[in-house]
Amino acid sequence: MLPTRPRAVLSLMGLLLAGTAQAEIRIDYDDYYERVQDIKEYKALAIQTAIRDEDSGQACAIASVYVKNKQGTELLPQASPLHLALPVKEAWYDKGSKVIVKAPGNCEFTTELVQAALAATELDYRQLFAGLGDFRRLAEANSGLFSSTVIKGLRLGFPTGAKGQLTIHAKAGDKILVAQEGWLEVTEDAALGAENPTVSLSVLPERILPLAE
Repeated sequence: MLPTRPRAVLSLMGLLLAGTAQAEIRIDYDDYYERVQDIKEYKALAIQTAIRDEDSGQACAIASVYVKNKQGTELLPQASPLHLALPVKEAWYDKGSKVIVKAPGNCEFTTELVQAALAATELDYRQLFAGLGDFRRLAEANSGLFSSTVIKGLRLGFPTGAKGQLTIHAKAGDKILVAQEGWLEVTEDAALGAENPTVSLSVLPERILPLAE
């Protein structure tokens, strides 16, 4: 006779299983591919994909990612369960390809237009704002979408739990900016652009968005 588990343990197991219920999120690959092609001339920008909690906006843990089309089904390995990386493959385009992501049921697929990821936590001031020119050009080209938006700087989004801090090592002294609730806003300064001091970050941001007024 098999030993019985205490009722409290069984209840706890039930809660854990309920909390990790998985669902399939289906993505039209053609839509993603076309968005990437639309911004090809804006070299400092990128389309960032993610699976995020519908309420909090935080990244969800991904169980697996597949692409499915007439040629069959292919597993897409991911470097991190908290980041969704989709390759840009013309061969998958216009073939009814679907990307299938298994993730918690309260999560959804999102895309964002972002500045391309920074390569290091220490860089020049101008390198930090490398995407501003492209953000502004794109805003002008899509004035109907952006209206009279003026892009004045960047919003840096840091990983959950990280203490995001940016330090500008200017001649007049260090200027320190600290993230609030995971986000840090930094406005472009013409004088600092001319000086081009070193900028250091406590941790690399996950998202770099335009800061508009």
